[in-house]
Amino acid sequence: MNNISTQPFSANGKTYTPPAKPIVVICMDGSADEYLDTTMAHDRMPNLKKWLCKATEVWCVVHCRHLPM
Repeated sequence: MNNISTQPFSANGKTYTPPAKPIVVICMDGSADEYLDTTMAHDRMPNLKKWLCKATEVWCVVHCRHLPM
């Protein structure tokens, strides 16, 4: 991973500047918070629980709700 570029680039008319360190994004579509909390409490998602417990950076959880059409 030593060759990850941090040089700005453009796409669709917008310029992006990558961060100095890699970012991991985990998208879990269709899962309620209660489901995740319960499954981690019962050690059914051990890897995710381990990552969240050992996090040294700021974690942000974004919730997106789709409105009925």
